[in-house]
Amino acid sequence: FDFDISVSASAPTRSSDNRAREGMADLAATVEVGPNLNSTLARGAFWKLDLRLPVHAVFTVQGKPRTIGWTASPVINLDLQWAGWNLGVQGGPRWASRRYHGFYYDVDTADATAVRPAYAAQGGYAGWRLMAGASRRLADFWLGAFVRADGVGGAVFDASPLVRQRHNLTYGLALSWVFSTSDERVAGRD
Repeated sequence: FDFDISVSASAPTRSSDNRAREGMADLAATVEVGPNLNSTLARGAFWKLDLRLPVHAVFTVQGKPRTIGWTASPVINLDLQWAGWNLGVQGGPRWASRRYHGFYYDVDTADATAVRPAYAAQGGYAGWRLMAGASRRLADFWLGAFVRADGVGGAVFDASPLVRQRHNLTYGLALSWVFSTSDERVAGRD
C-alpha cells in the first residue's frame, strides 16, 4: 500500500459555447484535491498491477470559491515495459455527490425551456473511464501518446437535458526535447 494526494482541474465553461446550456449561467473552473490510496495487487519483472482509490473534494475557482461536492474514481491500473516502451492501461467506474452532479447537470426552473425541462440530478454512479498510454525516451526526446474513452450511459444524471452524448473519445500525442539531465541517476531508473 501507499498513499498520496492527487489533484485535478477543469477549465471554465461558457454557456454561449455549449448549445445545451445556452442562456444558462457560465460554469466556473474547478479544482479537485484529495487522498489516493494505492495497492499493488501483483507485479512481475516488467509489469505491475495496482488498485487506485482516489477520493476528491471539489471546489470552484472564482472570486468566492465554494465546495461543490466530492468524486470517487477507483481504477485498476496496469503498467508494463515492452521493447523500450512504457505502456499503461487503466479503467474503472466513477461516482460523485448530488451537489457535484447538480453543478453540471441541474436545470433550474428559471432556465427551463420547451426543449430543456427543469431537472435535478442525483448523487451516485457517474459512468466509467478507460485510458491507455505509451511513452518512450529516444535520446534527447521523449515521445508520449494516450487515448481515453468515457461513458455516462446509465449514470444517475443520464436523463438530464444537458446530456447530449453518452460516450466520448479523447486522444493526444506529445513530443518533448530533454535539454539537460542530472549527472546523478536514481538506481534502477536507467
